Amino acid sequence: KPSPVTGLALQVSPTKRAISLPANDLNSASKLIRPGDRVDIVVALDVGKGPSARREVKTIMQDVTVLATGARIVNDLPVLYEKKQGGPIEGIPLREDMTFSTVTVEASPQESQDLIYLLSTSPGSIFMTLRHPSDHSKPRNPESTIESLLGKVSQELMNVQQRAPAAAPPPPPPPPAKPKKKGPFI
Repeated sequence: KPSPVTGLALQVSPTKRAISLPANDLNSASKLIRPGDRVDIVVALDVGKGPSARREVKTIMQDVTVLATGARIVNDLPVLYEKKQGGPIEGIPLREDMTFSTVTVEASPQESQDLIYLLSTSPGSIFMTLRHPSDHSKPRNPESTIESLLGKVSQELMNVQQRAPAAAPPPPPPPPAKPKKKGPFI
């Protein structure tokens, strides 16, 4: 049966908070994220005003613990018991629940506040990228912008051109010779 020991509160580390983020196939690795996984949280934001407005993509949190997906939590309580209004208590198997629409992560109070701000202003701009379980690195990544992406594409094209110069195309074949006519002409 559910109890304080099987709930989410004891899964949250001291000084941390649990916060739920919207999840769909596009922003959460095709909803293949599971409780206990670790993710990075990336945001896409419009910054600047007027002619200087641009979109930036930035990783704001790294190596974040996933506490729950929907009602499924790390300690994996196999059944959620609910009492329907005027009816008996029903058990809902949680291990089979793949219809979640939220992912609950662990965050510091400041990170929680930042996420709430993002959720209130740009809810569709938050993405979760799944990490390998043994990868706990936290590299500092520069933001991605259209300029940085175009710069990478241009640099890659220049590298390809420098490595293998394009061979000149072969000359076109000569046109076939017209046969000479013999005999009377009109």
